[in-house]
Amino acid sequence: VELPIPLEDIAAGTKIDEELMKKFTVQKIVPPAPTGMVTDIRAEAEKGKVVTKTLTAHQFVPASSLGEKY
Repeated sequence: VELPIPLEDIAAGTKIDEELMKKFTVQKIVPPAPTGMVTDIRAEAEKGKVVTKTLTAHQFVPASSLGEKY
């Protein structure tokens, strides 16, 4: 399983777009993936999601930190 990890802190209110994708890497983990974590950040970008809670660098992205608008 691969989970997206931000390389730097990302502020709440930031739109998830192609430019933001450059600030992510993926980390391979042994399945199963932790529940409630984003597994495909590109899919979230395609849905037009934004960061609703600040994301901390080098931490998994909780699904609850993304939403329709800030």
